[in-house]
Amino acid sequence: MATASSKNSAPHTFDLPLSLIAKIHAVRKVRRLKTATAVVRLAIEEFDFEGCVLLHEPHRQISVRITAAQRAMVKRYAQSKDSSVGELVRLALENLSVRPARSRARSRLRRVSSHRANANMPLSAASPASPCSDTWRSSTSVSLRVRNT
Repeated sequence: MATASSKNSAPHTFDLPLSLIAKIHAVRKVRRLKTATAVVRLAIEEFDFEGCVLLHEPHRQISVRITAAQRAMVKRYAQSKDSSVGELVRLALENLSVRPARSRARSRLRRVSSHRANANMPLSAASPASPCSDTWRSSTSVSLRVRNT
């Protein structure tokens, strides 16, 4: 039979990042609290829920095509890092620089200027790095389907 004290509280399980678990231990030590429950109760008592503003970034689901090798690599890392493929792709996108590396940008400028210079030349006179040569290939395009969630 349940006692009167157990009716006043109920267990609540939730997932926390390790950084917050470490903070709970630090608060317990500094404030001399006996349990993690005491820390959570204190945090709830002191937090201004009325004045807080939650930032929810809107999400959209996209569909992209990646190579079989990339898919296998990301799946392998997801398993080894105890993560999901989506989480690793989000991390990769967050760390992607908007601007290309300087060396790539300069080589692209050289290709474009070479293409412009070779535009009036016959194909046999074009340099191997120009878009007119057989060895130069354009990058493949990726189609995206965007769906609001």
